[in-house]
Amino acid sequence: MKLFLKYKKINLLNLKKNEGIHSDLIRMVIRGETIKIFKFVIIATHRRSGTHLAIDTIFNNFNDVAHGYLNLDLLLPSHKCHLNLSKFKRKLRGNKVRILKTHSDGEFAIFRNYPPIHDYIMKEILPYSRIIHIKRDGRDTLVSLSGFLKVTGIEYPTFSDFLKSKNNFDDIYNNLNRVEFLKTHLNSWRDFENKLSISFDELSEDYSDVIMRISAYLGLKHVDPIKKIEVRKYNIVERGVRHFFPYFFKTTAILPGEGKTGRWENAFSDEDLDFYNSVMNKKNRRFL
Repeated sequence: MKLFLKYKKINLLNLKKNEGIHSDLIRMVIRGETIKIFKFVIIATHRRSGTHLAIDTIFNNFNDVAHGYLNLDLLLPSHKCHLNLSKFKRKLRGNKVRILKTHSDGEFAIFRNYPPIHDYIMKEILPYSRIIHIKRDGRDTLVSLSGFLKVTGIEYPTFSDFLKSKNNFDDIYNNLNRVEFLKTHLNSWRDFENKLSISFDELSEDYSDVIMRISAYLGLKHVDPIKKIEVRKYNIVERGVRHFFPYFFKTTAILPGEGKTGRWENAFSDEDLDFYNSVMNKKNRRFL
């Protein structure tokens, strides 16, 4: 999919009328340049691939980006925390760039069964968005997802059973097993143009370099010094406080795992690895 960014000539006299104008653009406006206007940064990931580490990294290091995020997938009627279009739009009000997260495929096909929602995303969100896709070693992603499901009450007899179980998140992909869906997700985002791809390993090990790449991609200045964000688990009291006072917390992680690379080696049997490799081709065996 090709991402078309809207271009707009902004008159300085109308500056106050334009929402989503951030300070790094003001000098360009004064010079009368035609600039790309974007209102949203979309963090696109497969579940358990570093979604919230990326979200937290951006809003803590770029002053023109609003704190927190809004989940684009809440627009799906099947989502347990579903928001209708009117409520969703109201939550997007404000002058700062907003972070949206999604676990959708790169074609946003999970929204196609709901034409008004799909049209809204394609016409009112994507043209005004920068997209950052976070990828992770697919084997670590699956290990983390298995642990996440266990915590939420969905447990399989063995890890092998989990790998071969059907995807239970998206109706249009519920005929695919976990590895097949992983491959489908990866392939759909590989062909998406004008995105920035970052790996989980880079976020963990080359943090400053990642911030500079994001800064160049967004055209926004990062804070100095850079704030290194460590995703951590909160106890029950802290979770309660964070629910009501999110702006006091630097992280948005829901149920963070250990965040380590290579955990798959202790979970995959030889048979599991053979199954994984038989589904994933050579180019996408490692990264999601």
